[in-house]
Amino acid sequence: MSPGPAYPPVMGVRSFEHVGVIVEDLDAAATFFTLLGFERGETARVGGEWADRVNGLTGTQVEMCFLTAPDGSGAIELSQFHAPTSPPRGPDAASHVLGLRHLAYRVDDLTAVLGRVRAAGFETVAEVVNYEDVWLVCYVRGPEGLIVELGERLDGGDDDGGGGDDGPAASGAPVDLRGADLRGADLRGAVLRGADVAGAEIDSPWLLEEGGRLLVNGVDVVPLVDAELDRRFPGRSERRASDPAGLRSAWARLEETWERTVARAEALPPGGVDVSVDGEWTVAQTLRHLVMATDTWLGRAVLRLDAPYHPIGQPDASYAADGGDPSIFRTEAPTWDEVLAVRAERVAMVRDLLASITPAQLDEQRTNPWAPEHSETVRSCLHTILEEEWEHHRYAVRDLEAIERGGGRVAPTDAQRAGRSGSVGSASRSGATSSVHGVPSHATRCHSPSTSSSSTTPVLPSARARASEPAALTARPATHVRMAAPWLKATATPEPPPSAPPASEAAATTASTAAS
Repeated sequence: MSPGPAYPPVMGVRSFEHVGVIVEDLDAAATFFTLLGFERGETARVGGEWADRVNGLTGTQVEMCFLTAPDGSGAIELSQFHAPTSPPRGPDAASHVLGLRHLAYRVDDLTAVLGRVRAAGFETVAEVVNYEDVWLVCYVRGPEGLIVELGERLDGGDDDGGGGDDGPAASGAPVDLRGADLRGADLRGAVLRGADVAGAEIDSPWLLEEGGRLLVNGVDVVPLVDAELDRRFPGRSERRASDPAGLRSAWARLEETWERTVARAEALPPGGVDVSVDGEWTVAQTLRHLVMATDTWLGRAVLRLDAPYHPIGQPDASYAADGGDPSIFRTEAPTWDEVLAVRAERVAMVRDLLASITPAQLDEQRTNPWAPEHSETVRSCLHTILEEEWEHHRYAVRDLEAIERGGGRVAPTDAQRAGRSGSVGSASRSGATSSVHGVPSHATRCHSPSTSSSSTTPVLPSARARASEPAALTARPATHVRMAAPWLKATATPEPPPSAPPASEAAATTASTAAS
């Protein structure tokens, strides 16, 4: 069956405006919402023929005001009818009666908000509930039977479902982004309808986090992207192993992969490891950043070393802004041999730790190095190292392919040596490139911080002894984007397939696929 025509958007609902609530006491109801953090607008009086006609009433006299959340979203219109008077409604109606029963809003500190409303004489409908360690949620009963649902996000995510935007794109106005290079763009919840995305490229290292979605023509492509990356990089699928044997296997596969990639880099013409593609980190800088990543999540978090960082580590551009001390790192570039030597030490540190680690030790609590108010486990710290390794390996292979084709340039500037904030970039130069830069911390990247208390039991002194002296990882919550591109099949040019892996790698791919 041939595809049908691309129909124009339906001329229907364009955007959310407000919720209207009829109350008996306007000031009392408005006070309740201001206790929740809403901002009250001016009070207005309306009436006359037009009000009678739109309401189907006679002699309409209404006093009303608007309340909005601090970001301007979620408007509530409170109206008190002085004439004709409103019929009564039970103030203690159950939360499941027919009709509009509650409004829902997100808060930053549910305990603090409940303290304010309880002090004013209001109470919850029932209990405050922890929903799967994602939301802390409850219903609050306000005046005249009003029920408001309040939720505090517990897992560090900040997706708001796409609401709150009021720019040109939200209004449906056409936007021409042909050839745009969007770095640091926050497109969470964005909706692209009738979009021509031929030749576009999106690089989002947080796409695969739990809960991440990217809908293209109604299809969530996140699982497809994850499966394709596993196919291209055998061993990547083991990065979330949870037991000691699985983690040892995952690290061994990663070591083998990097050995081949480093050999590929060393086969470049002289100076190839110091070539930057489109201002991204060079191969040498990437390995230096992974030294810092290991020093952060193994030396600093797991082993709790007082001085975990090696001076050749490569911080990203957000490190100083997040309160890090850049003076501990060398300003002059080390030699390639130095980079390889320190990198080998850090790889061995992880290998030594995994050699004898136990399930109980994997469960031990640690402090998140970038968000001390959150705790991690030794296991989650190791998962972060593995995630960082595989993401940067993807970048390295991408840039090596560009260098082998004759792209890139030698001697990056000081700004480029500062690194790619957010550990993100794009090597494709055709079409629109979207990559996210400049995120401040790693508190939410790979998993939700747990709330357990920390343990003081040390892990593997032999691994601790290796870290004689350095990773600023960066984070952003999951992506939720929807695209409708009716011309995708007709005009998009597919990415050329990767070069065939060595025979041993191909065999590993087959084995990995069979195992899964």
